[in-house]
Amino acid sequence: RVGAMAGGFIAEPYPCIDEHQAQVLEYRRRIEELRLENERHEREQRRLARSSSGHVTKTKKLQESIADLGDRAKFVRIAHAASQPPSAGDPPPHEFYQQQSMKLRDRSLGMLAVEAEAFGTDGQGGGSYLKSDVAPKMPMRKARNVSTNF
Repeated sequence: RVGAMAGGFIAEPYPCIDEHQAQVLEYRRRIEELRLENERHEREQRRLARSSSGHVTKTKKLQESIADLGDRAKFVRIAHAASQPPSAGDPPPHEFYQQQSMKLRDRSLGMLAVEAEAFGTDGQGGGSYLKSDVAPKMPMRKARNVSTNF
């Protein structure tokens, strides 16, 4: 069957070989452009994934350090409370509690002194801490049913 007439001549149902080759080359060029673009996108995705995992790691470390700072603040409050002398109006506590309070004070102040020596009092490290401020160590006696390990 012959194709329909268009403009006074018979149109071929198939494009000529030159048009076909031009279309194939255009498709190949476009495919290559898309491959290069995909490669750029994949590189960017990998970079963002690495960056994201780095941010997640930093966030976890910051959360852990915040929790650690909270624990340290609790420890300092307990050490401060243990170092306070009992009020004058109250009767003195039992000797056992006085000993436990003394152990807690000595242990906590000793730990704080070691930490202050390691980090320095100004936070720069290597600072000196006056040892005379720390209560002298008393010989440890074993207490029953009381844990002295902090």
